[in-house]
Amino acid sequence: MMKSLVSLASFGTVAAYKSELLSDEEALREGFDLLGNATDHSSHDDLPVPNGGYPDDFNWCNKDGVNYCTTMLNQHIPQYCGSCWAHGSVSALQDRIKIARNAKHPDVMLSVQHVLNCRGGGSCHGGTLGGPYSWLYKKSKNGGPGISYFSSNPYMACSHESKEGFCPSQDWSCSDENVARTCGSFGKECVGLNSYPNATISDHGSIYGTAAMQKELYNRGPIACEINARPLLDYTGA
Repeated sequence: MMKSLVSLASFGTVAAYKSELLSDEEALREGFDLLGNATDHSSHDDLPVPNGGYPDDFNWCNKDGVNYCTTMLNQHIPQYCGSCWAHGSVSALQDRIKIARNAKHPDVMLSVQHVLNCRGGGSCHGGTLGGPYSWLYKKSKNGGPGISYFSSNPYMACSHESKEGFCPSQDWSCSDENVARTCGSFGKECVGLNSYPNATISDHGSIYGTAAMQKELYNRGPIACEINARPLLDYTGA
């Protein structure tokens, strides 16, 4: 079992544009979990603060000359999908896996599409930042397989209600084939796998404020954050 605590930082969003993050009311109506902690006492509170404070420059993508960051995907390819909530959460988790393995092995790339197919916190029309962690924690706690690898379920930018591109012509339910699959030779159907490479977590939580984000980033790795992306909507610069 891969043990990883992934913390969440929350900021306000602007209502003038449709957010890819669901409101609390929308999330609860859809049955998704809100930001929270897996345990009453958060392990984040026990993390140390370095003597003398934090360094002026700290980057997990170049820490002591080592890159602990994994590849990021474009959520809008092969068509638009409002899944930033899933990409941010999954990306932070796979970075932490790389950190835990001291960047000594091939990168583990996790399946955002698995999260979308199994409604692990939302869909292409919005979701919750803590949803994927809560969903994965429950799967892990119940002894089931966790989130599959990208190699057995690549990102297709579709969910069950999507009308973009080829999405309506395909099945995006949480079937075995839509969790992890393999395909044989020409003329043979693809089949779902009941045993496949996967990642689980043993804890998750939420944090708020600059000091808490600094402490979590410095001690344990990247975090998933909500941000106000409105200034980026019309951005045309490099």
